[in-house]
Amino acid sequence: MYEKNFYLGQKILFAMFFSSDLKSQGGEATSEDEKKINPKYVTKRIGSEECISSVLEFYGYTVVVVTNYEEAIHELCKKNADNKCEYNSLWVVSGQEVPDLPTNNGDVNAPYYVEQFVDCGIKFWKNGGSLVLMGENDPHNFQVNLFLKKLTFPDGRRTNFSIGGNHPGRKILKADDSGKL
Repeated sequence: MYEKNFYLGQKILFAMFFSSDLKSQGGEATSEDEKKINPKYVTKRIGSEECISSVLEFYGYTVVVVTNYEEAIHELCKKNADNKCEYNSLWVVSGQEVPDLPTNNGDVNAPYYVEQFVDCGIKFWKNGGSLVLMGENDPHNFQVNLFLKKLTFPDGRRTNFSIGGNHPGRKILKADDSGKL
């Protein structure tokens, strides 16, 4: 792929809105794999397993993890010494429909922050930032679907689908050539 430190100095904002410890999203995790879906494991290895951050750091990236909309907006609005956004990429890990996620100090975000976050993320993308949307089986696709609903591509086209349903996994998904998705 790329050589070591190819992206030295670049930053990725990892907005994680699904976590095994968010009890409001269906209770506590039961399996060992589910317990690994946690913001701390984005930047911390589990035993000898690599984590997302350790892989990206090889290429020179710095990864910053946020778990609520207000923090995500604040981070995306930070400027570097050249008065440009500190981040070159926003990765969104979608969760359930929870418009008022808790902050680090225990307060709860106002529900309108979710729309502001999506608008901020789209502006970031339109200004040249990379936008990566990750969703899971129902119901963990809330934020992804908000982005899909609001995105307008440079040629004026919009998406006309949403992410939904469940797939048992461990198999390769194939495209739906019918156009009906």
